[in-house]
Amino acid sequence: MNLASVSTPSAIVPLTACEIPLSVNKMNPLHGPFFAQALLTFLVWLALVVYRVTVIKLKRIDPQVLADEAKNQEIYRAGIHLSDNFENLFEVPVLFFAGILASIQTGFSDEMQVLLAWTFVVLRLGHSLVHVTFNHITTRFSLYLTSTLCCLGIWIRLAMHAFD
Repeated sequence: MNLASVSTPSAIVPLTACEIPLSVNKMNPLHGPFFAQALLTFLVWLALVVYRVTVIKLKRIDPQVLADEAKNQEIYRAGIHLSDNFENLFEVPVLFFAGILASIQTGFSDEMQVLLAWTFVVLRLGHSLVHVTFNHITTRFSLYLTSTLCCLGIWIRLAMHAFD
């Protein structure tokens, strides 16, 4: 039996890619915050790469020296916040991406879902800026907590929509 077929009482009807209903084929207002959060991640990654390559070149370091974790930490000590922030972008934002993709797939993109998504992205941008600059912990934590509550709101509303 062909997996790309639908069984009906009278026959097996093959489905083509054009006939499979996917809501992701159309622009959705949630695509904006989805791509903005991805862009933030790539920008922090780029800043981290530029920092690390610059340090290696300026200090004329053999890259193999970085295999030693202690030396790696010592050499890149000044850029630790960039590295930590990049790691942070793979924690709660993963739940954000999953929630946004699920919202897009189910067609649940009302104004509140879009507002929560954009608010999450703006707060995460603020979190990243604070983290890689003056790193005031209370400010950073406030941005982290508020953005996480936005993400939680996205998921609660999505679950309510799914089980409605």
